[in-house]
Amino acid sequence: MHEFGKSLNKLRKQAGLSQEELAKDVSSTKSTISKYERGVIEPTLDIAKRIANRFDVTVEYMVNPCYYSNTKTLSVAEPHGEYHTQNSDYLEVIKIAKENNISASKLMELLNFTISMKNESE
Repeated sequence: MHEFGKSLNKLRKQAGLSQEELAKDVSSTKSTISKYERGVIEPTLDIAKRIANRFDVTVEYMVNPCYYSNTKTLSVAEPHGEYHTQNSDYLEVIKIAKENNISASKLMELLNFTISMKNESE
């Protein structure tokens, strides 16, 4: 099970939701939610944001919970205020990923790869 799936399963159970209830909340199907939880498929960034918003966490937390707080410290779906002004480059990257149907977990893989390459070169 991928990290997103593990996080999804944990948060769904903590909220006392069935897969069917969650699917209805995020405009999906029970079967698709099950596949996300088992790591069979990965959600698009749009779906990942809907799921994260449903549990009031960030997409980053869903993908890599050990590195991010479980509180919604940044809103990917609704950027606003000072955060939006100071971090528009990050939001632009997220927008590009969404437009190209790059899943949240794939985006995280790319970031982790980039960080490891940077660390090796230093």
